[in-house]
Amino acid sequence: MPKKTYIDDEQLIQLTNDHVPMHKIAQFFDCSIATIKRKKKELGLKSYSNISQEDLEKAIVEIKKKESKADFGVRLTKSELKKKNIIVGSNRVLETLRSVDSDGIERRKGKTVKRCQYVCPHGNKVFISIFNLLI
Repeated sequence: MPKKTYIDDEQLIQLTNDHVPMHKIAQFFDCSIATIKRKKKELGLKSYSNISQEDLEKAIVEIKKKESKADFGVRLTKSELKKKNIIVGSNRVLETLRSVDSDGIERRKGKTVKRCQYVCPHGNKVFISIFNLLI
């Protein structure tokens, strides 16, 4: 029979409000992530901010205007929103960026790095020749 884990409601609420990741909370209470999810659902706790789409768009536009690097991607936008205590998922940020800054997303798509291609008769021959040069 599985062990019964006691989870203090106040501690769970505080950890959720501090935006501690789910796996860290599970480690703290020594239980599974599923148990934490179930308890959060019982208490009606949500990890993400309840912000309307219009307010999210306004916040992102404000961030882009204020910062000198206006070519933000999803990660940088998410971290700037987190500084303002707005916690939203990556998919929602991406959708909002597509509507607010579709040109910037298209510009960032083209910035891929082409890797060097090596042609050698044997797999480790390039490594061995470089290694011999170092000795």
